[in-house]
Amino acid sequence: MSTHGRVLIVDDDQNVRNILQIVIEAEGYTVVGEAANGLEAVRMARGDRLDFIILDMQMPELNGDSTATVLKAVCPGAQVVAFSAHLDRKPDWADAYLTKAQMNDLTTLLDSLRKSALSG
Repeated sequence: MSTHGRVLIVDDDQNVRNILQIVIEAEGYTVVGEAANGLEAVRMARGDRLDFIILDMQMPELNGDSTATVLKAVCPGAQVVAFSAHLDRKPDWADAYLTKAQMNDLTTLLDSLRKSALSG
């Protein structure tokens, strides 16, 4: 089965993780894991080849900024999408950002990042 990329979803809301997984997999991406907090995300990311990480900004045990710093070191090839209800700009560490209100645009954003990585 062909896949557009391997995705780790990191969000403390189980319902959001479920919706993201459905949307992402429907467009040909493979969700390789879901984490409810930053510590789980770091454990899951170690030793796995990830293409994309969808990262909530406000979580228990490690916030999005702290988690991103560690994930960028553990998975240097992964593109990180900052994902939050309250974002008005892209954090410096993020490859892209999306508000939760724009959730329907996620696969379009992933496609754009994937194509950019392939051409550059």
